[in-house]
Amino acid sequence: MINKKKDTELRNNLLSGDWVIIAPARSNVPRGNNECPFCSLKDQEEPVLIYNNGKVVNDKTKWTTIVIPNKYPVFTPFANECSSEKESCFKMRTPGHHELVITSNHDKNISELPIKRIKEIFDCYQSRIQILKKNKLVKYISIFQNCGEKAGASQKHPHSQIITIPFIDKELQMIISNSKDYFERNNKCLHCEIIEREIRDKQRLVLENNTFIAYVPYAPKFTFQIIIAPKKHRSLFEDIAEEEKIDLADILKKAINKYKKKLNDYAYNFFIYNSPNDNKDHSFFHWYLILIPRIGYMGGFEVGANMEIITRYPEDQAKILK
Repeated sequence: MINKKKDTELRNNLLSGDWVIIAPARSNVPRGNNECPFCSLKDQEEPVLIYNNGKVVNDKTKWTTIVIPNKYPVFTPFANECSSEKESCFKMRTPGHHELVITSNHDKNISELPIKRIKEIFDCYQSRIQILKKNKLVKYISIFQNCGEKAGASQKHPHSQIITIPFIDKELQMIISNSKDYFERNNKCLHCEIIEREIRDKQRLVLENNTFIAYVPYAPKFTFQIIIAPKKHRSLFEDIAEEEKIDLADILKKAINKYKKKLNDYAYNFFIYNSPNDNKDHSFFHWYLILIPRIGYMGGFEVGANMEIITRYPEDQAKILK
């Protein structure tokens, strides 16, 4: 029987414990249409945040970076936001938010934007996190960008996305658990220790500036994966300072340009691992950004065994990128 409901539904795989999102609205997402929906925004939802040349404005006809609700959302902030509807231990419908962060130039991606425009993107992330985390149903805020068709981008016009989630996914839970265990045993941040090692050894170091480091991880999940992390311990992305946003814009731009120059292709995804919004102390956690070029495909073993096969040592990957 066909389900005619349009609400997003979360279903739990009883064997693995993984949650799956069923979002019928996403089936209507237009791909590669002739008229860009983000250049004029005439058929889009009303913006929730507008920047024009570094300043927050109210004029939606003049903008350099803008945040709008996604017209084809994964989650929808429907009227009853006071409680989620949980039908059983393996099925749930819950409100959420799905927003797009769009830069004004249709043909320029992050690697081609000036630093001040990239900083505006981080300004938007910071502002929206601070607002969205006030909703008690929001347990995590996922921030990511898909660039290029290989990376899942439905539109050429550069944009990133913000999705609020009513729970913490299994992988992030494991990262948080490992970070907490390490801190309790050593009274030190695990990621701070990793960063110190990468700076000292330099074997996997790709880029570095005053406040950030970019490196190929010791055991990457993808070839030429890069992690960008603040050198100083920071648990929350939204606490990022103005000068840190400039340095983050600088190192991200350079890292993406590494892909463009060294790999002859720069379809990529990036996403930010931030502390959850679950009213617990996550001061031991260290936020970071992951950058992944889409240069290959997963095979049956990798999907079935959930174990990636990397054909180059991370140290060699770093040499190529440098």
